[in-house]
Amino acid sequence: MNRSDLNPAPNRARVWIASLLLSVSALGLPATPALAQGVVQSTGAAERIDITERVRALSQRIGVAACHVQAGSDVENFKKVATDAIAEFDRLMLGLAEGNPELGLPAKEEERKVLAGIRGVDLQWQTFAGQAKTLLDGSAPADGWDYVARQNLNLMHSTKYLVQEIINAYANPPELLQSHALTLDIVGRQRSLALQMAKEACGLANGNKVVGNSFRFAKTVRLFEASLNALANGFPAAGVITPPTPEIAAKMAEIQADWAAVKPDVEAAVTGVDPAASVELYKKLDAITTKFDEVTLMYVTASKSGI
Repeated sequence: MNRSDLNPAPNRARVWIASLLLSVSALGLPATPALAQGVVQSTGAAERIDITERVRALSQRIGVAACHVQAGSDVENFKKVATDAIAEFDRLMLGLAEGNPELGLPAKEEERKVLAGIRGVDLQWQTFAGQAKTLLDGSAPADGWDYVARQNLNLMHSTKYLVQEIINAYANPPELLQSHALTLDIVGRQRSLALQMAKEACGLANGNKVVGNSFRFAKTVRLFEASLNALANGFPAAGVITPPTPEIAAKMAEIQADWAAVKPDVEAAVTGVDPAASVELYKKLDAITTKFDEVTLMYVTASKSGI
């Protein structure tokens, strides 16, 4: 694989980007959403999307941390990263199920399909978290890491399904327009993709093909970059709105500049870098993740303009 694999040919780019964005967010939205009557009370619709995307990102954070622990790189720091992420995952999942006003979730979840999605994530999570903890404390069996790496992907897919069910249930105007819901899904997903890149770069750097291979890594990079460009400029064909406020536009431009600065390091990782370099790449991608935390909350606020 060469670096040109990270960029589709220009004459195919528009169709490719639209299909790529939509393939990860096949929403199945209702054709005629119910209109709210009178004063709208927030149900935490936008927050539910953001929190589920945060959960998805945490699955990748635990994966990249476990990879570095297994490789012997900055072990104590990455053990703390994973331990903190596990605790936060539990807190957010409990909030989605039971409600948590501090998270913007005013009440216990009652939508049947959303509850089924929460249970699906929790089923994957309990097994994944248990195995991840054995890696962190050194008690994992010989095949423990391979299991965690594969289960990491299953957990990510189950959170994707949960987001879709939340959007189906809650994307009803005036509280949350469907276009805002789809855009929130994509902007929130960028955190997962950034950390997924870091995880796969760790696998490439340490010869762990279960965690990262050059084909999958290049695909993650393309999806991140295509989504970033769509968010910065709008992409109506994929349902992505243009930045709804000047502040969001400025933050997206800032993130684009950060991505341009780190992309050479990302491209170098396709063929494998040394383990120390993969740790530094994680730090740079994690800084971008933090900025996506900030801009996602800005999108959540902007989405409430109809209330």
